[in-house]
Amino acid sequence: MKKLFQSLLPVLMVPIFLVACGESDEGKELRNYHNDFMDYTQERMDEINIIAQEASTATSVEEMYEIQGEDLPVLAGEMLEYVESQEPETEVVQEYHELRKKQIEKWNEAITVELDALEQLVNGEISEDEATEISMEAQVLFGEFEQLTQEADEKLQELAEEYNIELEES
Repeated sequence: MKKLFQSLLPVLMVPIFLVACGESDEGKELRNYHNDFMDYTQERMDEINIIAQEASTATSVEEMYEIQGEDLPVLAGEMLEYVESQEPETEVVQEYHELRKKQIEKWNEAITVELDALEQLVNGEISEDEATEISMEAQVLFGEFEQLTQEADEKLQELAEEYNIELEES
């Protein structure tokens, strides 16, 4: 489970905000969409960091599941609901939105697989070896999430250049 947070944190922990530089309608919507997305996800990532810190001190699988099993799915679900609720108007932002949506969907899927394995292990439904195997499957999903994140970030960079918007790290 520690790998979950190790792979996730660097990806979403460096918020990049867009700053206006004489923008078109597409540029304005892109800036607003992306900055709102980062603000929303950063709040949840702060909460996830707290959960990760607590989980890293767990002395048993049961304790680790107790720490993560309740709040982590809620936070992941909130992030997925948020991104799915967005309805960008311009085609440019719709394309970018689809990339972010796929990214968060994959992240949610990976968390679900990882936590389901942990829950099954705690409940005695699977062995440690089976849980490890499922956890490895979740790591593949986290790898796909990282790839989708990279694609979305590259698209953002491309659009920022096209629409003359500056990227600014906070």
